[in-house]
Amino acid sequence: MKNSKIHRKSLVRAFLHTYLVDNLFNEQYFQNFGFAFSIEPILKDISRTTQEKIKNLLRHFEYFRTNYIFFPLILGATIKHELSHQLSLVKKTKFNMMSAVSALGDNLIYASFQPLCILCAIIFPLFIVRHTHAPLYSIVALAFIWLVYNTLMTIMRLRLFQLGIKEGIKAIFVITGWGLKKATMTIQRITAYIAGASVVFLLIHEDPIIVFNNQIQSIGYGMIVIIAIVLYFIMKMTKPIYMLYSLLIGSFIVYYFLQMV
Repeated sequence: MKNSKIHRKSLVRAFLHTYLVDNLFNEQYFQNFGFAFSIEPILKDISRTTQEKIKNLLRHFEYFRTNYIFFPLILGATIKHELSHQLSLVKKTKFNMMSAVSALGDNLIYASFQPLCILCAIIFPLFIVRHTHAPLYSIVALAFIWLVYNTLMTIMRLRLFQLGIKEGIKAIFVITGWGLKKATMTIQRITAYIAGASVVFLLIHEDPIIVFNNQIQSIGYGMIVIIAIVLYFIMKMTKPIYMLYSLLIGSFIVYYFLQMV
């Protein structure tokens, strides 16, 4: 290997390559091609010859699978140990971190934050269904939520990538102190509360039959089915008891508010 200096452009390329990791997914080794593709710019910098680069690259063709959002964390940690020529630690880093990181990421992103964003995206059109420009506003709302979600995910992935490069395998101990488990539970509660309060508001504010008919006329039967499926998965991924609490508490709050106005 050459010295441990790498170009900043190679780090940027490695990070950008992580967005394509699932495009190289395969049934036998899952994300191994994606990982090799992501770390290739770094190995190119630290290898003397093409043969040495291929040899180094082949070490990353073993089984690998983790959460897509937290993937840059392990990549960054692996890069750190590749640069210090700690090859035994490279393998330990990948295989010891991928399961723990995958569990954290799946619970935080797929079972919490994504359902919250989806819920926000579908309830907005329901509340403006009578508005003249409801279709336009609905599209704008969906685009805004999509932009916010992807912006936050990009910032998080970049921060994890930088943390991995800085801390190496010790990064797993750093993120355990971030309170991600507590954040996951909080987001799940918020999602359930919003879902319950929205249902209560729609039922109390107007005749449910009229509201339902207006929704069908405005957004169609297909969208109603999609919304029902999304709400089902939200209920499945969050704790139903939170939604029940929201239905009970929200009914009193919304009813009292409507009486005042």
